[in-house]
Amino acid sequence: MRHIVGTAYPGRQLQDLSPVEAFSAFMIRALGRHEPAARAGMHVSDGSLLNELAYLRGRIEVGAFGAASRISDAGFSRLVDLFEQHVQRCLMPSRHCLFAHIEPELPLDNDGYRPQDTAFRDFVNDFLLASYRKLKLNAISISGSLAERTALIESILNEHHVLQNT
Repeated sequence: MRHIVGTAYPGRQLQDLSPVEAFSAFMIRALGRHEPAARAGMHVSDGSLLNELAYLRGRIEVGAFGAASRISDAGFSRLVDLFEQHVQRCLMPSRHCLFAHIEPELPLDNDGYRPQDTAFRDFVNDFLLASYRKLKLNAISISGSLAERTALIESILNEHHVLQNT
């Protein structure tokens, strides 16, 4: 997101974007996530369309940078509703073997791009977990120290024969 915002809106940060500008930045990133996943074969990514949807919903429901940053624009909400319909069509268990869900238990650097707001992080986490269940997607929760998370992810990738193919 940092690269997208920096390229499309030089000198600005995500929290400074209007609802339309923010939606366009999220759509650019969503396309970047979706295109490789839509191709046949094994694909590993640090996020999916579902992550983008969770971030957009969180901006509407709780605000990414505190309650004052909530987006209450009806047009923005309608765009997110349409995007959600697309996400639900694209994310099918037959096309996605596994989601590694990273629990939001470690602090983030305050870089102006990643929301620090606890309510937002909790909303996104709960939205993702509920969506995995609703869409019947196979998700494994990853938690612990950075070293523990790395070891667990490596183990999962080995189990699914991903690392042998790289």
